[in-house]
Amino acid sequence: MNLAARPQKEVFLDLEKVCREAGFIHVLAALVFENNFHSVKFDEKFPKIQDQYDGKKLIRSELNVLHGLMLKGDMDAKPLNEENILAKKRVCYELLEELHGSYYSQAMRDGKLFTDSETLFSHPDIFRESIFYAADSSFYFQQHVFAIERYSKDNSWLEQNVGFTIDEAAHIAHAIITNTYLLVQTFQEGLVDGSKSYLEAFSISISELCELTGLADAKVRSFIKQFSTSGGYSNLKFNSVDDYNLAKSHPIILFPHDKISLLQTHSICESLYVSPMFWMQGDNQYKTKARTHRGNFLEQKITDRLKRVFGENNVFENVEIFKGKHIVGEIDVLVVYIDRLLIVQAKSKTLTLKAQQGSLKHLEDDFKKAIQNAYDQAYSCASEILEGGVRLQKQGGGSLDLPAEIMEIFPICAIADHYPSLYFQARQFLKTKTKKKIMPPYVMDVFLLDVISEFLTHPIRMLDYLNKRTQYNESVGANNDFAVFGYHLSNNLYKDPEYNMMMLNDDLAWEIDKAFISRRERGELDALPKGVLTKFQGTPYGDIIDYLEGFQEAGAVELGYLLLSYDGVSIDGINRGMIQLARAARNSDRTHDFTLGGPDGGITYHISQTPTKERLKYLLNHAEIRKYSTRANHWFALSGTVGSGEPVDTICFLKSRWKRSAKLDFEVSQLPPKASKLSRVTGRITVKLGRNDKCHCGSDVKYKKCCLRKDESHSQ
Repeated sequence: MNLAARPQKEVFLDLEKVCREAGFIHVLAALVFENNFHSVKFDEKFPKIQDQYDGKKLIRSELNVLHGLMLKGDMDAKPLNEENILAKKRVCYELLEELHGSYYSQAMRDGKLFTDSETLFSHPDIFRESIFYAADSSFYFQQHVFAIERYSKDNSWLEQNVGFTIDEAAHIAHAIITNTYLLVQTFQEGLVDGSKSYLEAFSISISELCELTGLADAKVRSFIKQFSTSGGYSNLKFNSVDDYNLAKSHPIILFPHDKISLLQTHSICESLYVSPMFWMQGDNQYKTKARTHRGNFLEQKITDRLKRVFGENNVFENVEIFKGKHIVGEIDVLVVYIDRLLIVQAKSKTLTLKAQQGSLKHLEDDFKKAIQNAYDQAYSCASEILEGGVRLQKQGGGSLDLPAEIMEIFPICAIADHYPSLYFQARQFLKTKTKKKIMPPYVMDVFLLDVISEFLTHPIRMLDYLNKRTQYNESVGANNDFAVFGYHLSNNLYKDPEYNMMMLNDDLAWEIDKAFISRRERGELDALPKGVLTKFQGTPYGDIIDYLEGFQEAGAVELGYLLLSYDGVSIDGINRGMIQLARAARNSDRTHDFTLGGPDGGITYHISQTPTKERLKYLLNHAEIRKYSTRANHWFALSGTVGSGEPVDTICFLKSRWKRSAKLDFEVSQLPPKASKLSRVTGRITVKLGRNDKCHCGSDVKYKKCCLRKDESHSQ
């Protein structure tokens, strides 16, 4: 790190000089094109989004800085030749790289960086860096759709005060974005004698926009008025990256002769989602009603997404906690699933202007009012429930029954707006408490919940992720939660116990991006990120996981956690073992089984041609012996019947603290020396099959004369 690097202010001023030069808009259009669209192959079904994670691309906030500085000039759009554009692009890349380094160089000069983790992350410049370079927390189409839902109840106010409804605004924005993508896809790369500019790929006339939308000229012009600027020294207070930037709230550029340009499609959707709130806050008579609408939208959105996962009958809004006649807590959204609870406290508080400008003091204050308060409320409600003696009342009346024993409560803090670098802020600002059965908090915005619930539609998969994600709050580092979720979907959020800290790269979110865009934009609802959701589909292991979704009895979540803790090698072993056992059972009237597990719990699996009820006593006794032999406090007995069409038709949960038993000591001593077993580490399995039994492969030949040698070789 160069300690003699220039201060950030000097770099910013040099960047401003370049951006205010005549014709810079053509440079900016070229930069946007190559950083947002360079990897698109027009003959391919899907653009190579992973190119955006190569670390060399300019991010949206950097391009917004260039846009904002350009607005400080007179916006002369005079054409530039290709050589001039290339030279100015090179200067922008160099200055933006120097700007990024200036955050660290100042911290180094202060002598605080790298002394320990606390000073590393608490230094103001490092915190500012994490905010400015934070990844986007949403997809543009989420902002677009959510804006319609967020302001649907405000349409009368919008029509009267700004001249259009939120539906009309969203329709116009969508038309601009669609037109832009069509132009980009047909645009010839490169410039021809300076006569063609990338700016053409981002431009449309107002008359063309009226034709595309079918809306009146007045409606379209009212929309453009609210979301555009014509430059002409209109952003003069933008003097550092932390200052408010007009380019974010007014991303459309209005040129003479009714021509407009939108350089970043995400920006118009973000402004559509955020800006109307500020318009309504200026109306003292309406702002209270508008705030109520914001809160209702957020709670309803959270409820809808969680019902998608946990079912209509397990999710409740606005639950009050009574102790006697007094209300001691209110829960915005409560999920009750078997013996697990999710307590979601939702906050629709947006960032103040000062916080948006990068003021750490105001960011911390906004964080406290939204996220810290939400956590404190969720923790208080969880504590009251665990202490007992309370009554829960549903919205509209009626008591809500809780499970007799609650195993885990997940406090979730959900917000409606994008908080820059929320993952980082939560690690630095959030003050948490510890109590048995109350898990560490999960802080998220509504956009992240939307993505997670899109893929984790199985309730036990969702609970398993929450369990792992919250336990790793302090030992997994990332720029954003998309990287963490992407790693989970690809590697089951595995963390090597040898390491105290694991850092995750942003490109782990690539598979999520591809699948989510395919599902939402292309309607390809079978698209899934490659990994844990796809690898074991249609296997016996995958079928057991699916079976658990309808098995809403005590122990189901523990069994899910156990199964989802196995690595790929062990899962392959389970699948091989269950297939072998099924084959063996078809050719024999004996019961065939295997056991896997250890002190933290395990599974005994039986399969035979005898109906489950007739062999249930034997199954439970066998599972009890296996549980005792490993000194475990819980165990699962699974059973399948040949010809039933399902690998499992019965699940029993054995739960009791281990204690010495002379009877069970004797039973364990009678176990065969080579009992069937499966290891989480190796996935190796041995099927209990006699030498003279018919072979499991279905050949109708004795095992010793068929597959015995091959199985022994495989085992070795």
